[in-house]
Formats: sequence, structure tokens, C-alpha cells
Amino acid sequence: MAPANRRLLDLLPAYWFLGLFQQLNGTMRAAFASLAEQAWIALAIALLSAVTILLLSWVVKLRRTVEEPDIVPGRRENRRPLSFGAPASTALVQFSLRSLLRSRQHRLFYAFYLSIGLAIALLYTGVFTTRANAHADSGTISAPFLVASLMVLCFAVLGLRIIIAIPVVLRANWIFQLTQMDAPSTYIRAARRALLVVAVVPIWLVMAILVLSYWPSWRSVVHLIALGFVGATLTDLAILRLRKHPFACSYIPGKGKLHFLFWGGILVGLPLINGAGTLEYRLLATRLGCIELLILVLSCAILLRWLNSRSRQDARSIIFQEEEPIDLLALKLNS
Repeated sequence: MAPANRRLLDLLPAYWFLGLFQQLNGTMRAAFASLAEQAWIALAIALLSAVTILLLSWVVKLRRTVEEPDIVPGRRENRRPLSFGAPASTALVQFSLRSLLRSRQHRLFYAFYLSIGLAIALLYTGVFTTRANAHADSGTISAPFLVASLMVLCFAVLGLRIIIAIPVVLRANWIFQLTQMDAPSTYIRAARRALLVVAVVPIWLVMAILVLSYWPSWRSVVHLIALGFVGATLTDLAILRLRKHPFACSYIPGKGKLHFLFWGGILVGLPLINGAGTLEYRLLATRLGCIELLILVLSCAILLRWLNSRSRQDARSIIFQEEEPIDLLALKLNS
């Protein structure tokens, strides 16, 4: 309130909004009048700037996104590509990796799904509080972090499963149709490896670095092993009915219900993930519980793997074109 502090308070935005709070709270004093006025001016400038940037991004960036090609040209390199098993598996995994890295559309979609997963994980679990808990008990991983790691992994697999249904270009599937020389099970197995390499392995490595940095103990190793089994289970669940090449099957817009699948998975999956993280926290408290945890996740992984193998054996062909079913209507006219 001292007059000598007026010049300093006019330079600190925090006190502007203190004056705005006093005005909205009904406890306004004369000393806060100028501060509240500056807060209203700052809010108006922020709102005007946000609307302007949104309109510019909509007009300029959207037009540029539509007009520019989906795939940027790659650099010619003589390096030998990484091998992922058989030649068909290597080709399909390399195609998936390069499609995701070079396609602006797919990078944008995948970044959108991952950012939502990270935001929900941070806000829903309060993962920032785990850093303070790490100093209190360095041998026990906090329950919020367990839930957050499971949540980010689920969002990574779910988001990638959604965007692989969107083709890179409509003529991309013809390459695979002409070169399809193996059984359909080979390509479905390669699609599973693509999901593991692109979605599960990067998230697992990041979580391994975080967990071993804050909680270097044998419980952390058990959690990472269980997280790997969960990633394998989610991958088998995602491709259980998949009969397509990632990024190479044409689709009918509106029939995929991509956003419905994503938001429905969030509403159904959040309580399940929270319950799974809480259960894992209880099991990690004892050695017997850790053994039970590993047996549980290993059993789920083996079961989904067996179901996926059965489904893969029943596959007769790979789908390259999504087509509307032809409905024949009989008029039943008597001659």
C-alpha cells in the first residue's frame, strides 16, 4: 500500500491480477484500482492475441497443409536398413516407421493422441508429486507414477492403432498387392512388430530411464518387466482383428469411427488403468506380490498371443480396399 511501491507493483503482473481478484471479490480498495485496470487490459490483449493466432493458423497453416504433399522426400543414403526378422517383416516395419516419420498428417495425428495421453496422465494422477515422494522412500514406486506409465503406454498403442488405418496415399496399397508372396499370417505378424517398435519400445525406454533414475531398486525392474508384458498384450489386443497393412489400406471416411473409438477408449479405459495401477502398487509391496504380478501379466500376454495366433491362422487374405457392401433390393414384381 506504500506509495513508494507503486512503480514496482505496476511492473509485476501477479499484482495486477491481485487487484482484479479484489475487484471481483468485492473488497476493492483505492490502491488496487490501477492494478485491476492493467489486469483487464492484459486479459483483453491475451484474448485478442489468441483469437488472431488461431485465425492465422487456420487460414495459413490449413491451406498449406492441404496444398503441400503428405510425404516429404527422403535423403538418399547408402546405409543398410535395420532388420526386423524376415524380409517381409523388415519391409513392413520399415514402411511403417518411414510413413510415420515422413508423413505430416500421421505425425500430427499421433502427436495429438500422445499429447492428450500425457496431459491426462499428468493431471489425472498428479505425477509431479512423485518426485517429492521419491526422497521419502526411494525403494517404492509411487502409485501415481505406476498409473501414469500404464496410461501413456495405452495411449501410445491406441493412438497408433487408430492412425494406421489411414493410408499414406491411396496407391500405396498396390505396392503390397503386387509383392504379396507370403501367407497373410506373415504380414499380420509384421504389423504386430511394427506396433511394438513404434509404440511400445520408445515408451518403455523412456519409462525405464525415469524409473531407474528415481527408484533404483528391484521393484523398479519388476515394474519394467510387467510394463513390457502389458505392452505386448496391448499390441496383440490391437491387432486381434486386423487384416490390413499399416498405412496401406484405403478406408471409407466416416466408417472407421476413429474419434469415437479414441474417446470411448478413454472413458472406459481410465477407470481400468487406475485400478490396474493401484493393484500393481499393492502387489509390489511384497516379494510374493511381485511374483503374482508377473504371473498375472505373463498369463494375459500368453492368452492374447494365443488368440492372436488363432486369428492369424484363420485369415484368408489381406484387405487392401474398404468397400461398401452392395445391397440388392428385390422388387418382387410378378410378370
